[in-house]
Amino acid sequence: MNYTAKTATFLRAAKKNTSKLKILGSVTVKKKLYPVVAIADNACKGMTKLTTLTVGAKVKTIGKNAFANCPKLKTVKGCAAVITVGDSAFDGCGSLTSLPTFQQATKIGAAAFRKTGLKKFTLGTKLKTIGKNAFANCTSLTKIEGGKNLTAIGASAFSGCKKLAKVPNLASLQTIGASAYKGCKALPQITLSAKVKSIGKDAFSGCAKLQNIKINTKLLTEKNVGANAFKGIYSKPTVRCPKSMTKKYKTLLLKKGMPKKAVFK
Repeated sequence: MNYTAKTATFLRAAKKNTSKLKILGSVTVKKKLYPVVAIADNACKGMTKLTTLTVGAKVKTIGKNAFANCPKLKTVKGCAAVITVGDSAFDGCGSLTSLPTFQQATKIGAAAFRKTGLKKFTLGTKLKTIGKNAFANCTSLTKIEGGKNLTAIGASAFSGCKKLAKVPNLASLQTIGASAYKGCKALPQITLSAKVKSIGKDAFSGCAKLQNIKINTKLLTEKNVGANAFKGIYSKPTVRCPKSMTKKYKTLLLKKGMPKKAVFK
């Protein structure tokens, strides 16, 4: 309890073996009402029987490892006010196949949803950053939507998502981390916004079906595109880029793993 801020934090479940957990929107202490605005780090980590979670309407922060390694967690409700999803918050929740849209979230922490059973995920309009390994090895993930204000994708954020076949045109994106999409074998196309100024090493390495690449940015250079960024993609991809950059980008990207048979337009 934070008496100064007049808020409360959910610390842990009363019963470790519960299957259904509802985190209230507020609690009453000594006849005073306190909104529950946060879920503590490690609050429900390793609750092996938890299947259903309801997050209170005023919770803004989900702490680190809060629900990590809850193997039977399948349903999550609420999360309407969540601004920050902490590192490894739902890491290893293999039964978790869907989540509500975190409409207020500005940050998804490192490994927040790693190795979950998510099939699709909608990025909220306020989201700015996705941490490293955030969705790594989500082997059932097929589709990402939204994210129009996203500016940074961390290292290995979607690495190993072998069924990921659709990602949005992220108009505000500036930075793509190392190995961000490495091993996304089902991904057929990608659009790089006009604001992209950094692509990490191995960013699209091993995206075997990546055959359509649209590059809108004019900011790519030898220094800000990492080694093997496009190694192991489709053998004869089509690369569309600004007309004034075609020759420069062909020379540049061939050095960064782009197949020699790539067609630049």
